[in-house]
Amino acid sequence: MKNALSWLLKKQWVYLAWWLGVASSPLAQAHPMPTLRVLLDLQPTGVAAEVQLPLGELQMALGQQLDVTTQF
Repeated sequence: MKNALSWLLKKQWVYLAWWLGVASSPLAQAHPMPTLRVLLDLQPTGVAAEVQLPLGELQMALGQQLDVTTQF
């Protein structure tokens, strides 16, 4: 009986966590970025990622002027 009660309580917490996730998901939306691309390359040893962002967008985000010769 104790195991059944424990299992039921755990199940209720899972349902509560799921409903909280569903209810809060509209609040967690990001703004649309149609010019941003994230390219993922799946490899046997891991994942390689490349982010493509227009230079103008990056300049606005960093608050400084950049050109193709700028190094980080």
